[in-house]
Amino acid sequence: MRKRPLANLLYHIGKLENLLINQKLASINLRMSHAHVLRYIQKHPGCIQKEVADYLFYQPASFTNVVKLLEKRNMIERRPDPTNSLKKQLSMLLMT
Repeated sequence: MRKRPLANLLYHIGKLENLLINQKLASINLRMSHAHVLRYIQKHPGCIQKEVADYLFYQPASFTNVVKLLEKRNMIERRPDPTNSLKKQLSMLLMT
């Protein structure tokens, strides 16, 4: 059996990095899934709620719960799309 010390080292670095990120997110009562949503909205201000859910492979009901949580915590804002009031646009709120 051939040893792969570099691959093994990279694997463990990745695991530790993931652990650290999850600990930091947990300290502010967020999960990695919330961070992915926030990052997408940050990169695509005014994006449509359905677009984010599709991109991140969320079921619509599950994604609505995530959006409601982030909105309740004043991290994002949800507004009706000016061209279609049935669609919701998402944008980040300024953090102070």
